[in-house]
Amino acid sequence: VGAASGARGAGRVSRALGALADVAAGRRPADGALLQNCALDGFGVRAFGREPILGLFRQAAMEIGDHALAVEGEAGLLVEHAGQALFADLYDGNLGRLWLIGGPVLGRPEPVIALARDLDLDQREGDLIFDRRDFAGLRADHAERLDQIARGLALPSSRGAPSPVIDAFSIRAIVIRAFSAGTDAAALLVLAGTLAADRRTPFTTFAALRLAEAGEPRVIVDQAGIVRSREAPWTPRF
Repeated sequence: VGAASGARGAGRVSRALGALADVAAGRRPADGALLQNCALDGFGVRAFGREPILGLFRQAAMEIGDHALAVEGEAGLLVEHAGQALFADLYDGNLGRLWLIGGPVLGRPEPVIALARDLDLDQREGDLIFDRRDFAGLRADHAERLDQIARGLALPSSRGAPSPVIDAFSIRAIVIRAFSAGTDAAALLVLAGTLAADRRTPFTTFAALRLAEAGEPRVIVDQAGIVRSREAPWTPRF
């Protein structure tokens, strides 16, 4: 994943950034930049296809204006503004898979079979699953910072680490996307574990991370995923 451009205000618009701004406003990009087989994780649901995705954004648009910050690489794009983040996989400048982090809870989740799980029984031990060799476009110094911050998300009590503000009994952090773009970097993480409650409830949600050359790192956790996990019924069968 090579770096195409660094962090910037959305006033300097690439094709992918312009298309993402259209999608975030609930508009279909004019040049087909939103691929037919696109998928979105956000609003506490998972949506497939253009119309379901655009329909959700029409209900709760994310503003991508001049004050939004973007980190764009050849295969990934992160835009952050006003406590929300939108992460996209890019394919020749087209939008494939999308993640909205920090949006409201909308729609109805798909019915699923509930499965018991215990991350402490995972054969991959540790609070963080991250191997920088999986991310060829990530600079070594960015990888070191990402490792430190992600471990802080998995262990919120770590000194100096940002807290995701999740009332959780246990948290595991999994880095699934990461790239550098000039002096800046972006990453997408899965946070999973069990919520702290009388009945420990499994949860899964996403977090976006933006690293800038100057200033503190920005971490946004998708609280909609926490809400959905907390409300999810136990359905071992239909």
